[in-house]
Amino acid sequence: MKSIRCIPIAIVLGLVGFANPVKAVNKVQEDTVTKRFYYGSGRIKMIIPYKGGKINGMEKEYYENGELKSETPYEENVKNGVGHEYYENGEMKSEIIYMDGTMGERTMFKQRYR
Repeated sequence: MKSIRCIPIAIVLGLVGFANPVKAVNKVQEDTVTKRFYYGSGRIKMIIPYKGGKINGMEKEYYENGELKSETPYEENVKNGVGHEYYENGEMKSEIIYMDGTMGERTMFKQRYR
């Protein structure tokens, strides 16, 4: 029988800055937990992957219209890799390179209007 470990929601809320998420859902597989936060409308707001109790993988944040807002790469609670921010219409806003928790180069993209 598999044991299920759960990180207290209060810790996660402190990490991502949400005081009152409407709903948080945990998907557990072995030592991996995926936290999902939702807007009041029921649409996804944020997905945070954990492994071994630490943020590991690509954290994704969404606009309420369902479009991806940002992707931030983590390795053991530290931002590391290439992240992206998007305009609400889905176009890329910026590309950010993180190295050992520090934001390095950031390239901004001008929004095109449709």
